[in-house]
Amino acid sequence: MDEITLVTVPEQKVLGITKTGSYQVIPELLMQVIGYIVSEKITIAGPPVFICHETSPECVKEAAEKGKAVVEVAWPVGGNPKGSGDIRAYTLPGGNMVRTVHKGPYAECEPT
Repeated sequence: MDEITLVTVPEQKVLGITKTGSYQVIPELLMQVIGYIVSEKITIAGPPVFICHETSPECVKEAAEKGKAVVEVAWPVGGNPKGSGDIRAYTLPGGNMVRTVHKGPYAECEPT
C-alpha cells in the first residue's frame, strides 16, 4: 500500500459526480467529469479525488460485496463553473484528512 498521511487541506471548488454501486465505476466516473471539464474549457486546479463515504474497512468490504458503495469522485477546478446533469459544481470542505495516492493502473488500486 502507498504511504498514508494526515493532511490539512483548504476547501476546494470541484466538479463531481456521485453514484451508488461498485467501486469499479471510479474510472468511468472520472472520465465523465474530465470530459465535461475539457468540453467546457474549465480550468483544472488539482488532481482528481475519490471520497470514500464508508467509515470502516468492514463497511467498505460490505459495500463492495453488495455493490452498494457510495462512489464520489471530484476534480478541483478554478473559476465559478456550473454543473450539468449528474455532474455537480460544489465546494468540498477543508479540514484534517487522511490522504493516500495510488500509483499505477486502476485495476490494481484495490489495496490502496
